[in-house]
Amino acid sequence: MLTFFFAFLIGGNMLAPALGTAVGNPLMFPFIWTSTYRLGHILLGHDPALQAHHPLKLNLLSQSRDAIWPIFKPMLIGSLPLGLTAGAIAYFIIYGMITRREKLCARRTATQGAQPQAIDRN
Repeated sequence: MLTFFFAFLIGGNMLAPALGTAVGNPLMFPFIWTSTYRLGHILLGHDPALQAHHPLKLNLLSQSRDAIWPIFKPMLIGSLPLGLTAGAIAYFIIYGMITRREKLCARRTATQGAQPQAIDRN
């Protein structure tokens, strides 16, 4: 709801928050975290199945950097290629949609301009 509010506040597109929420919602977070963690281990040259189990605790943020880094480092490394890939895909989809809309608007303007105008006989 906040994203819709801020989009409305700045005069932005209301479709953007809907698309962002469709991907970044609580149901998808476990899949995103797992994929970034596993890909990070693969990119670091580790086998994620052989890694020592790092249990997540409720007080994870209050733990020292040494306790958090074995979990955070693979997720950070794995998120880079996944984020760049998702960003590139989104860019090309949106770029294609914008250019298609511009072509349709240009065609509509050209068609409206070619129609005969009513003659004012006053």
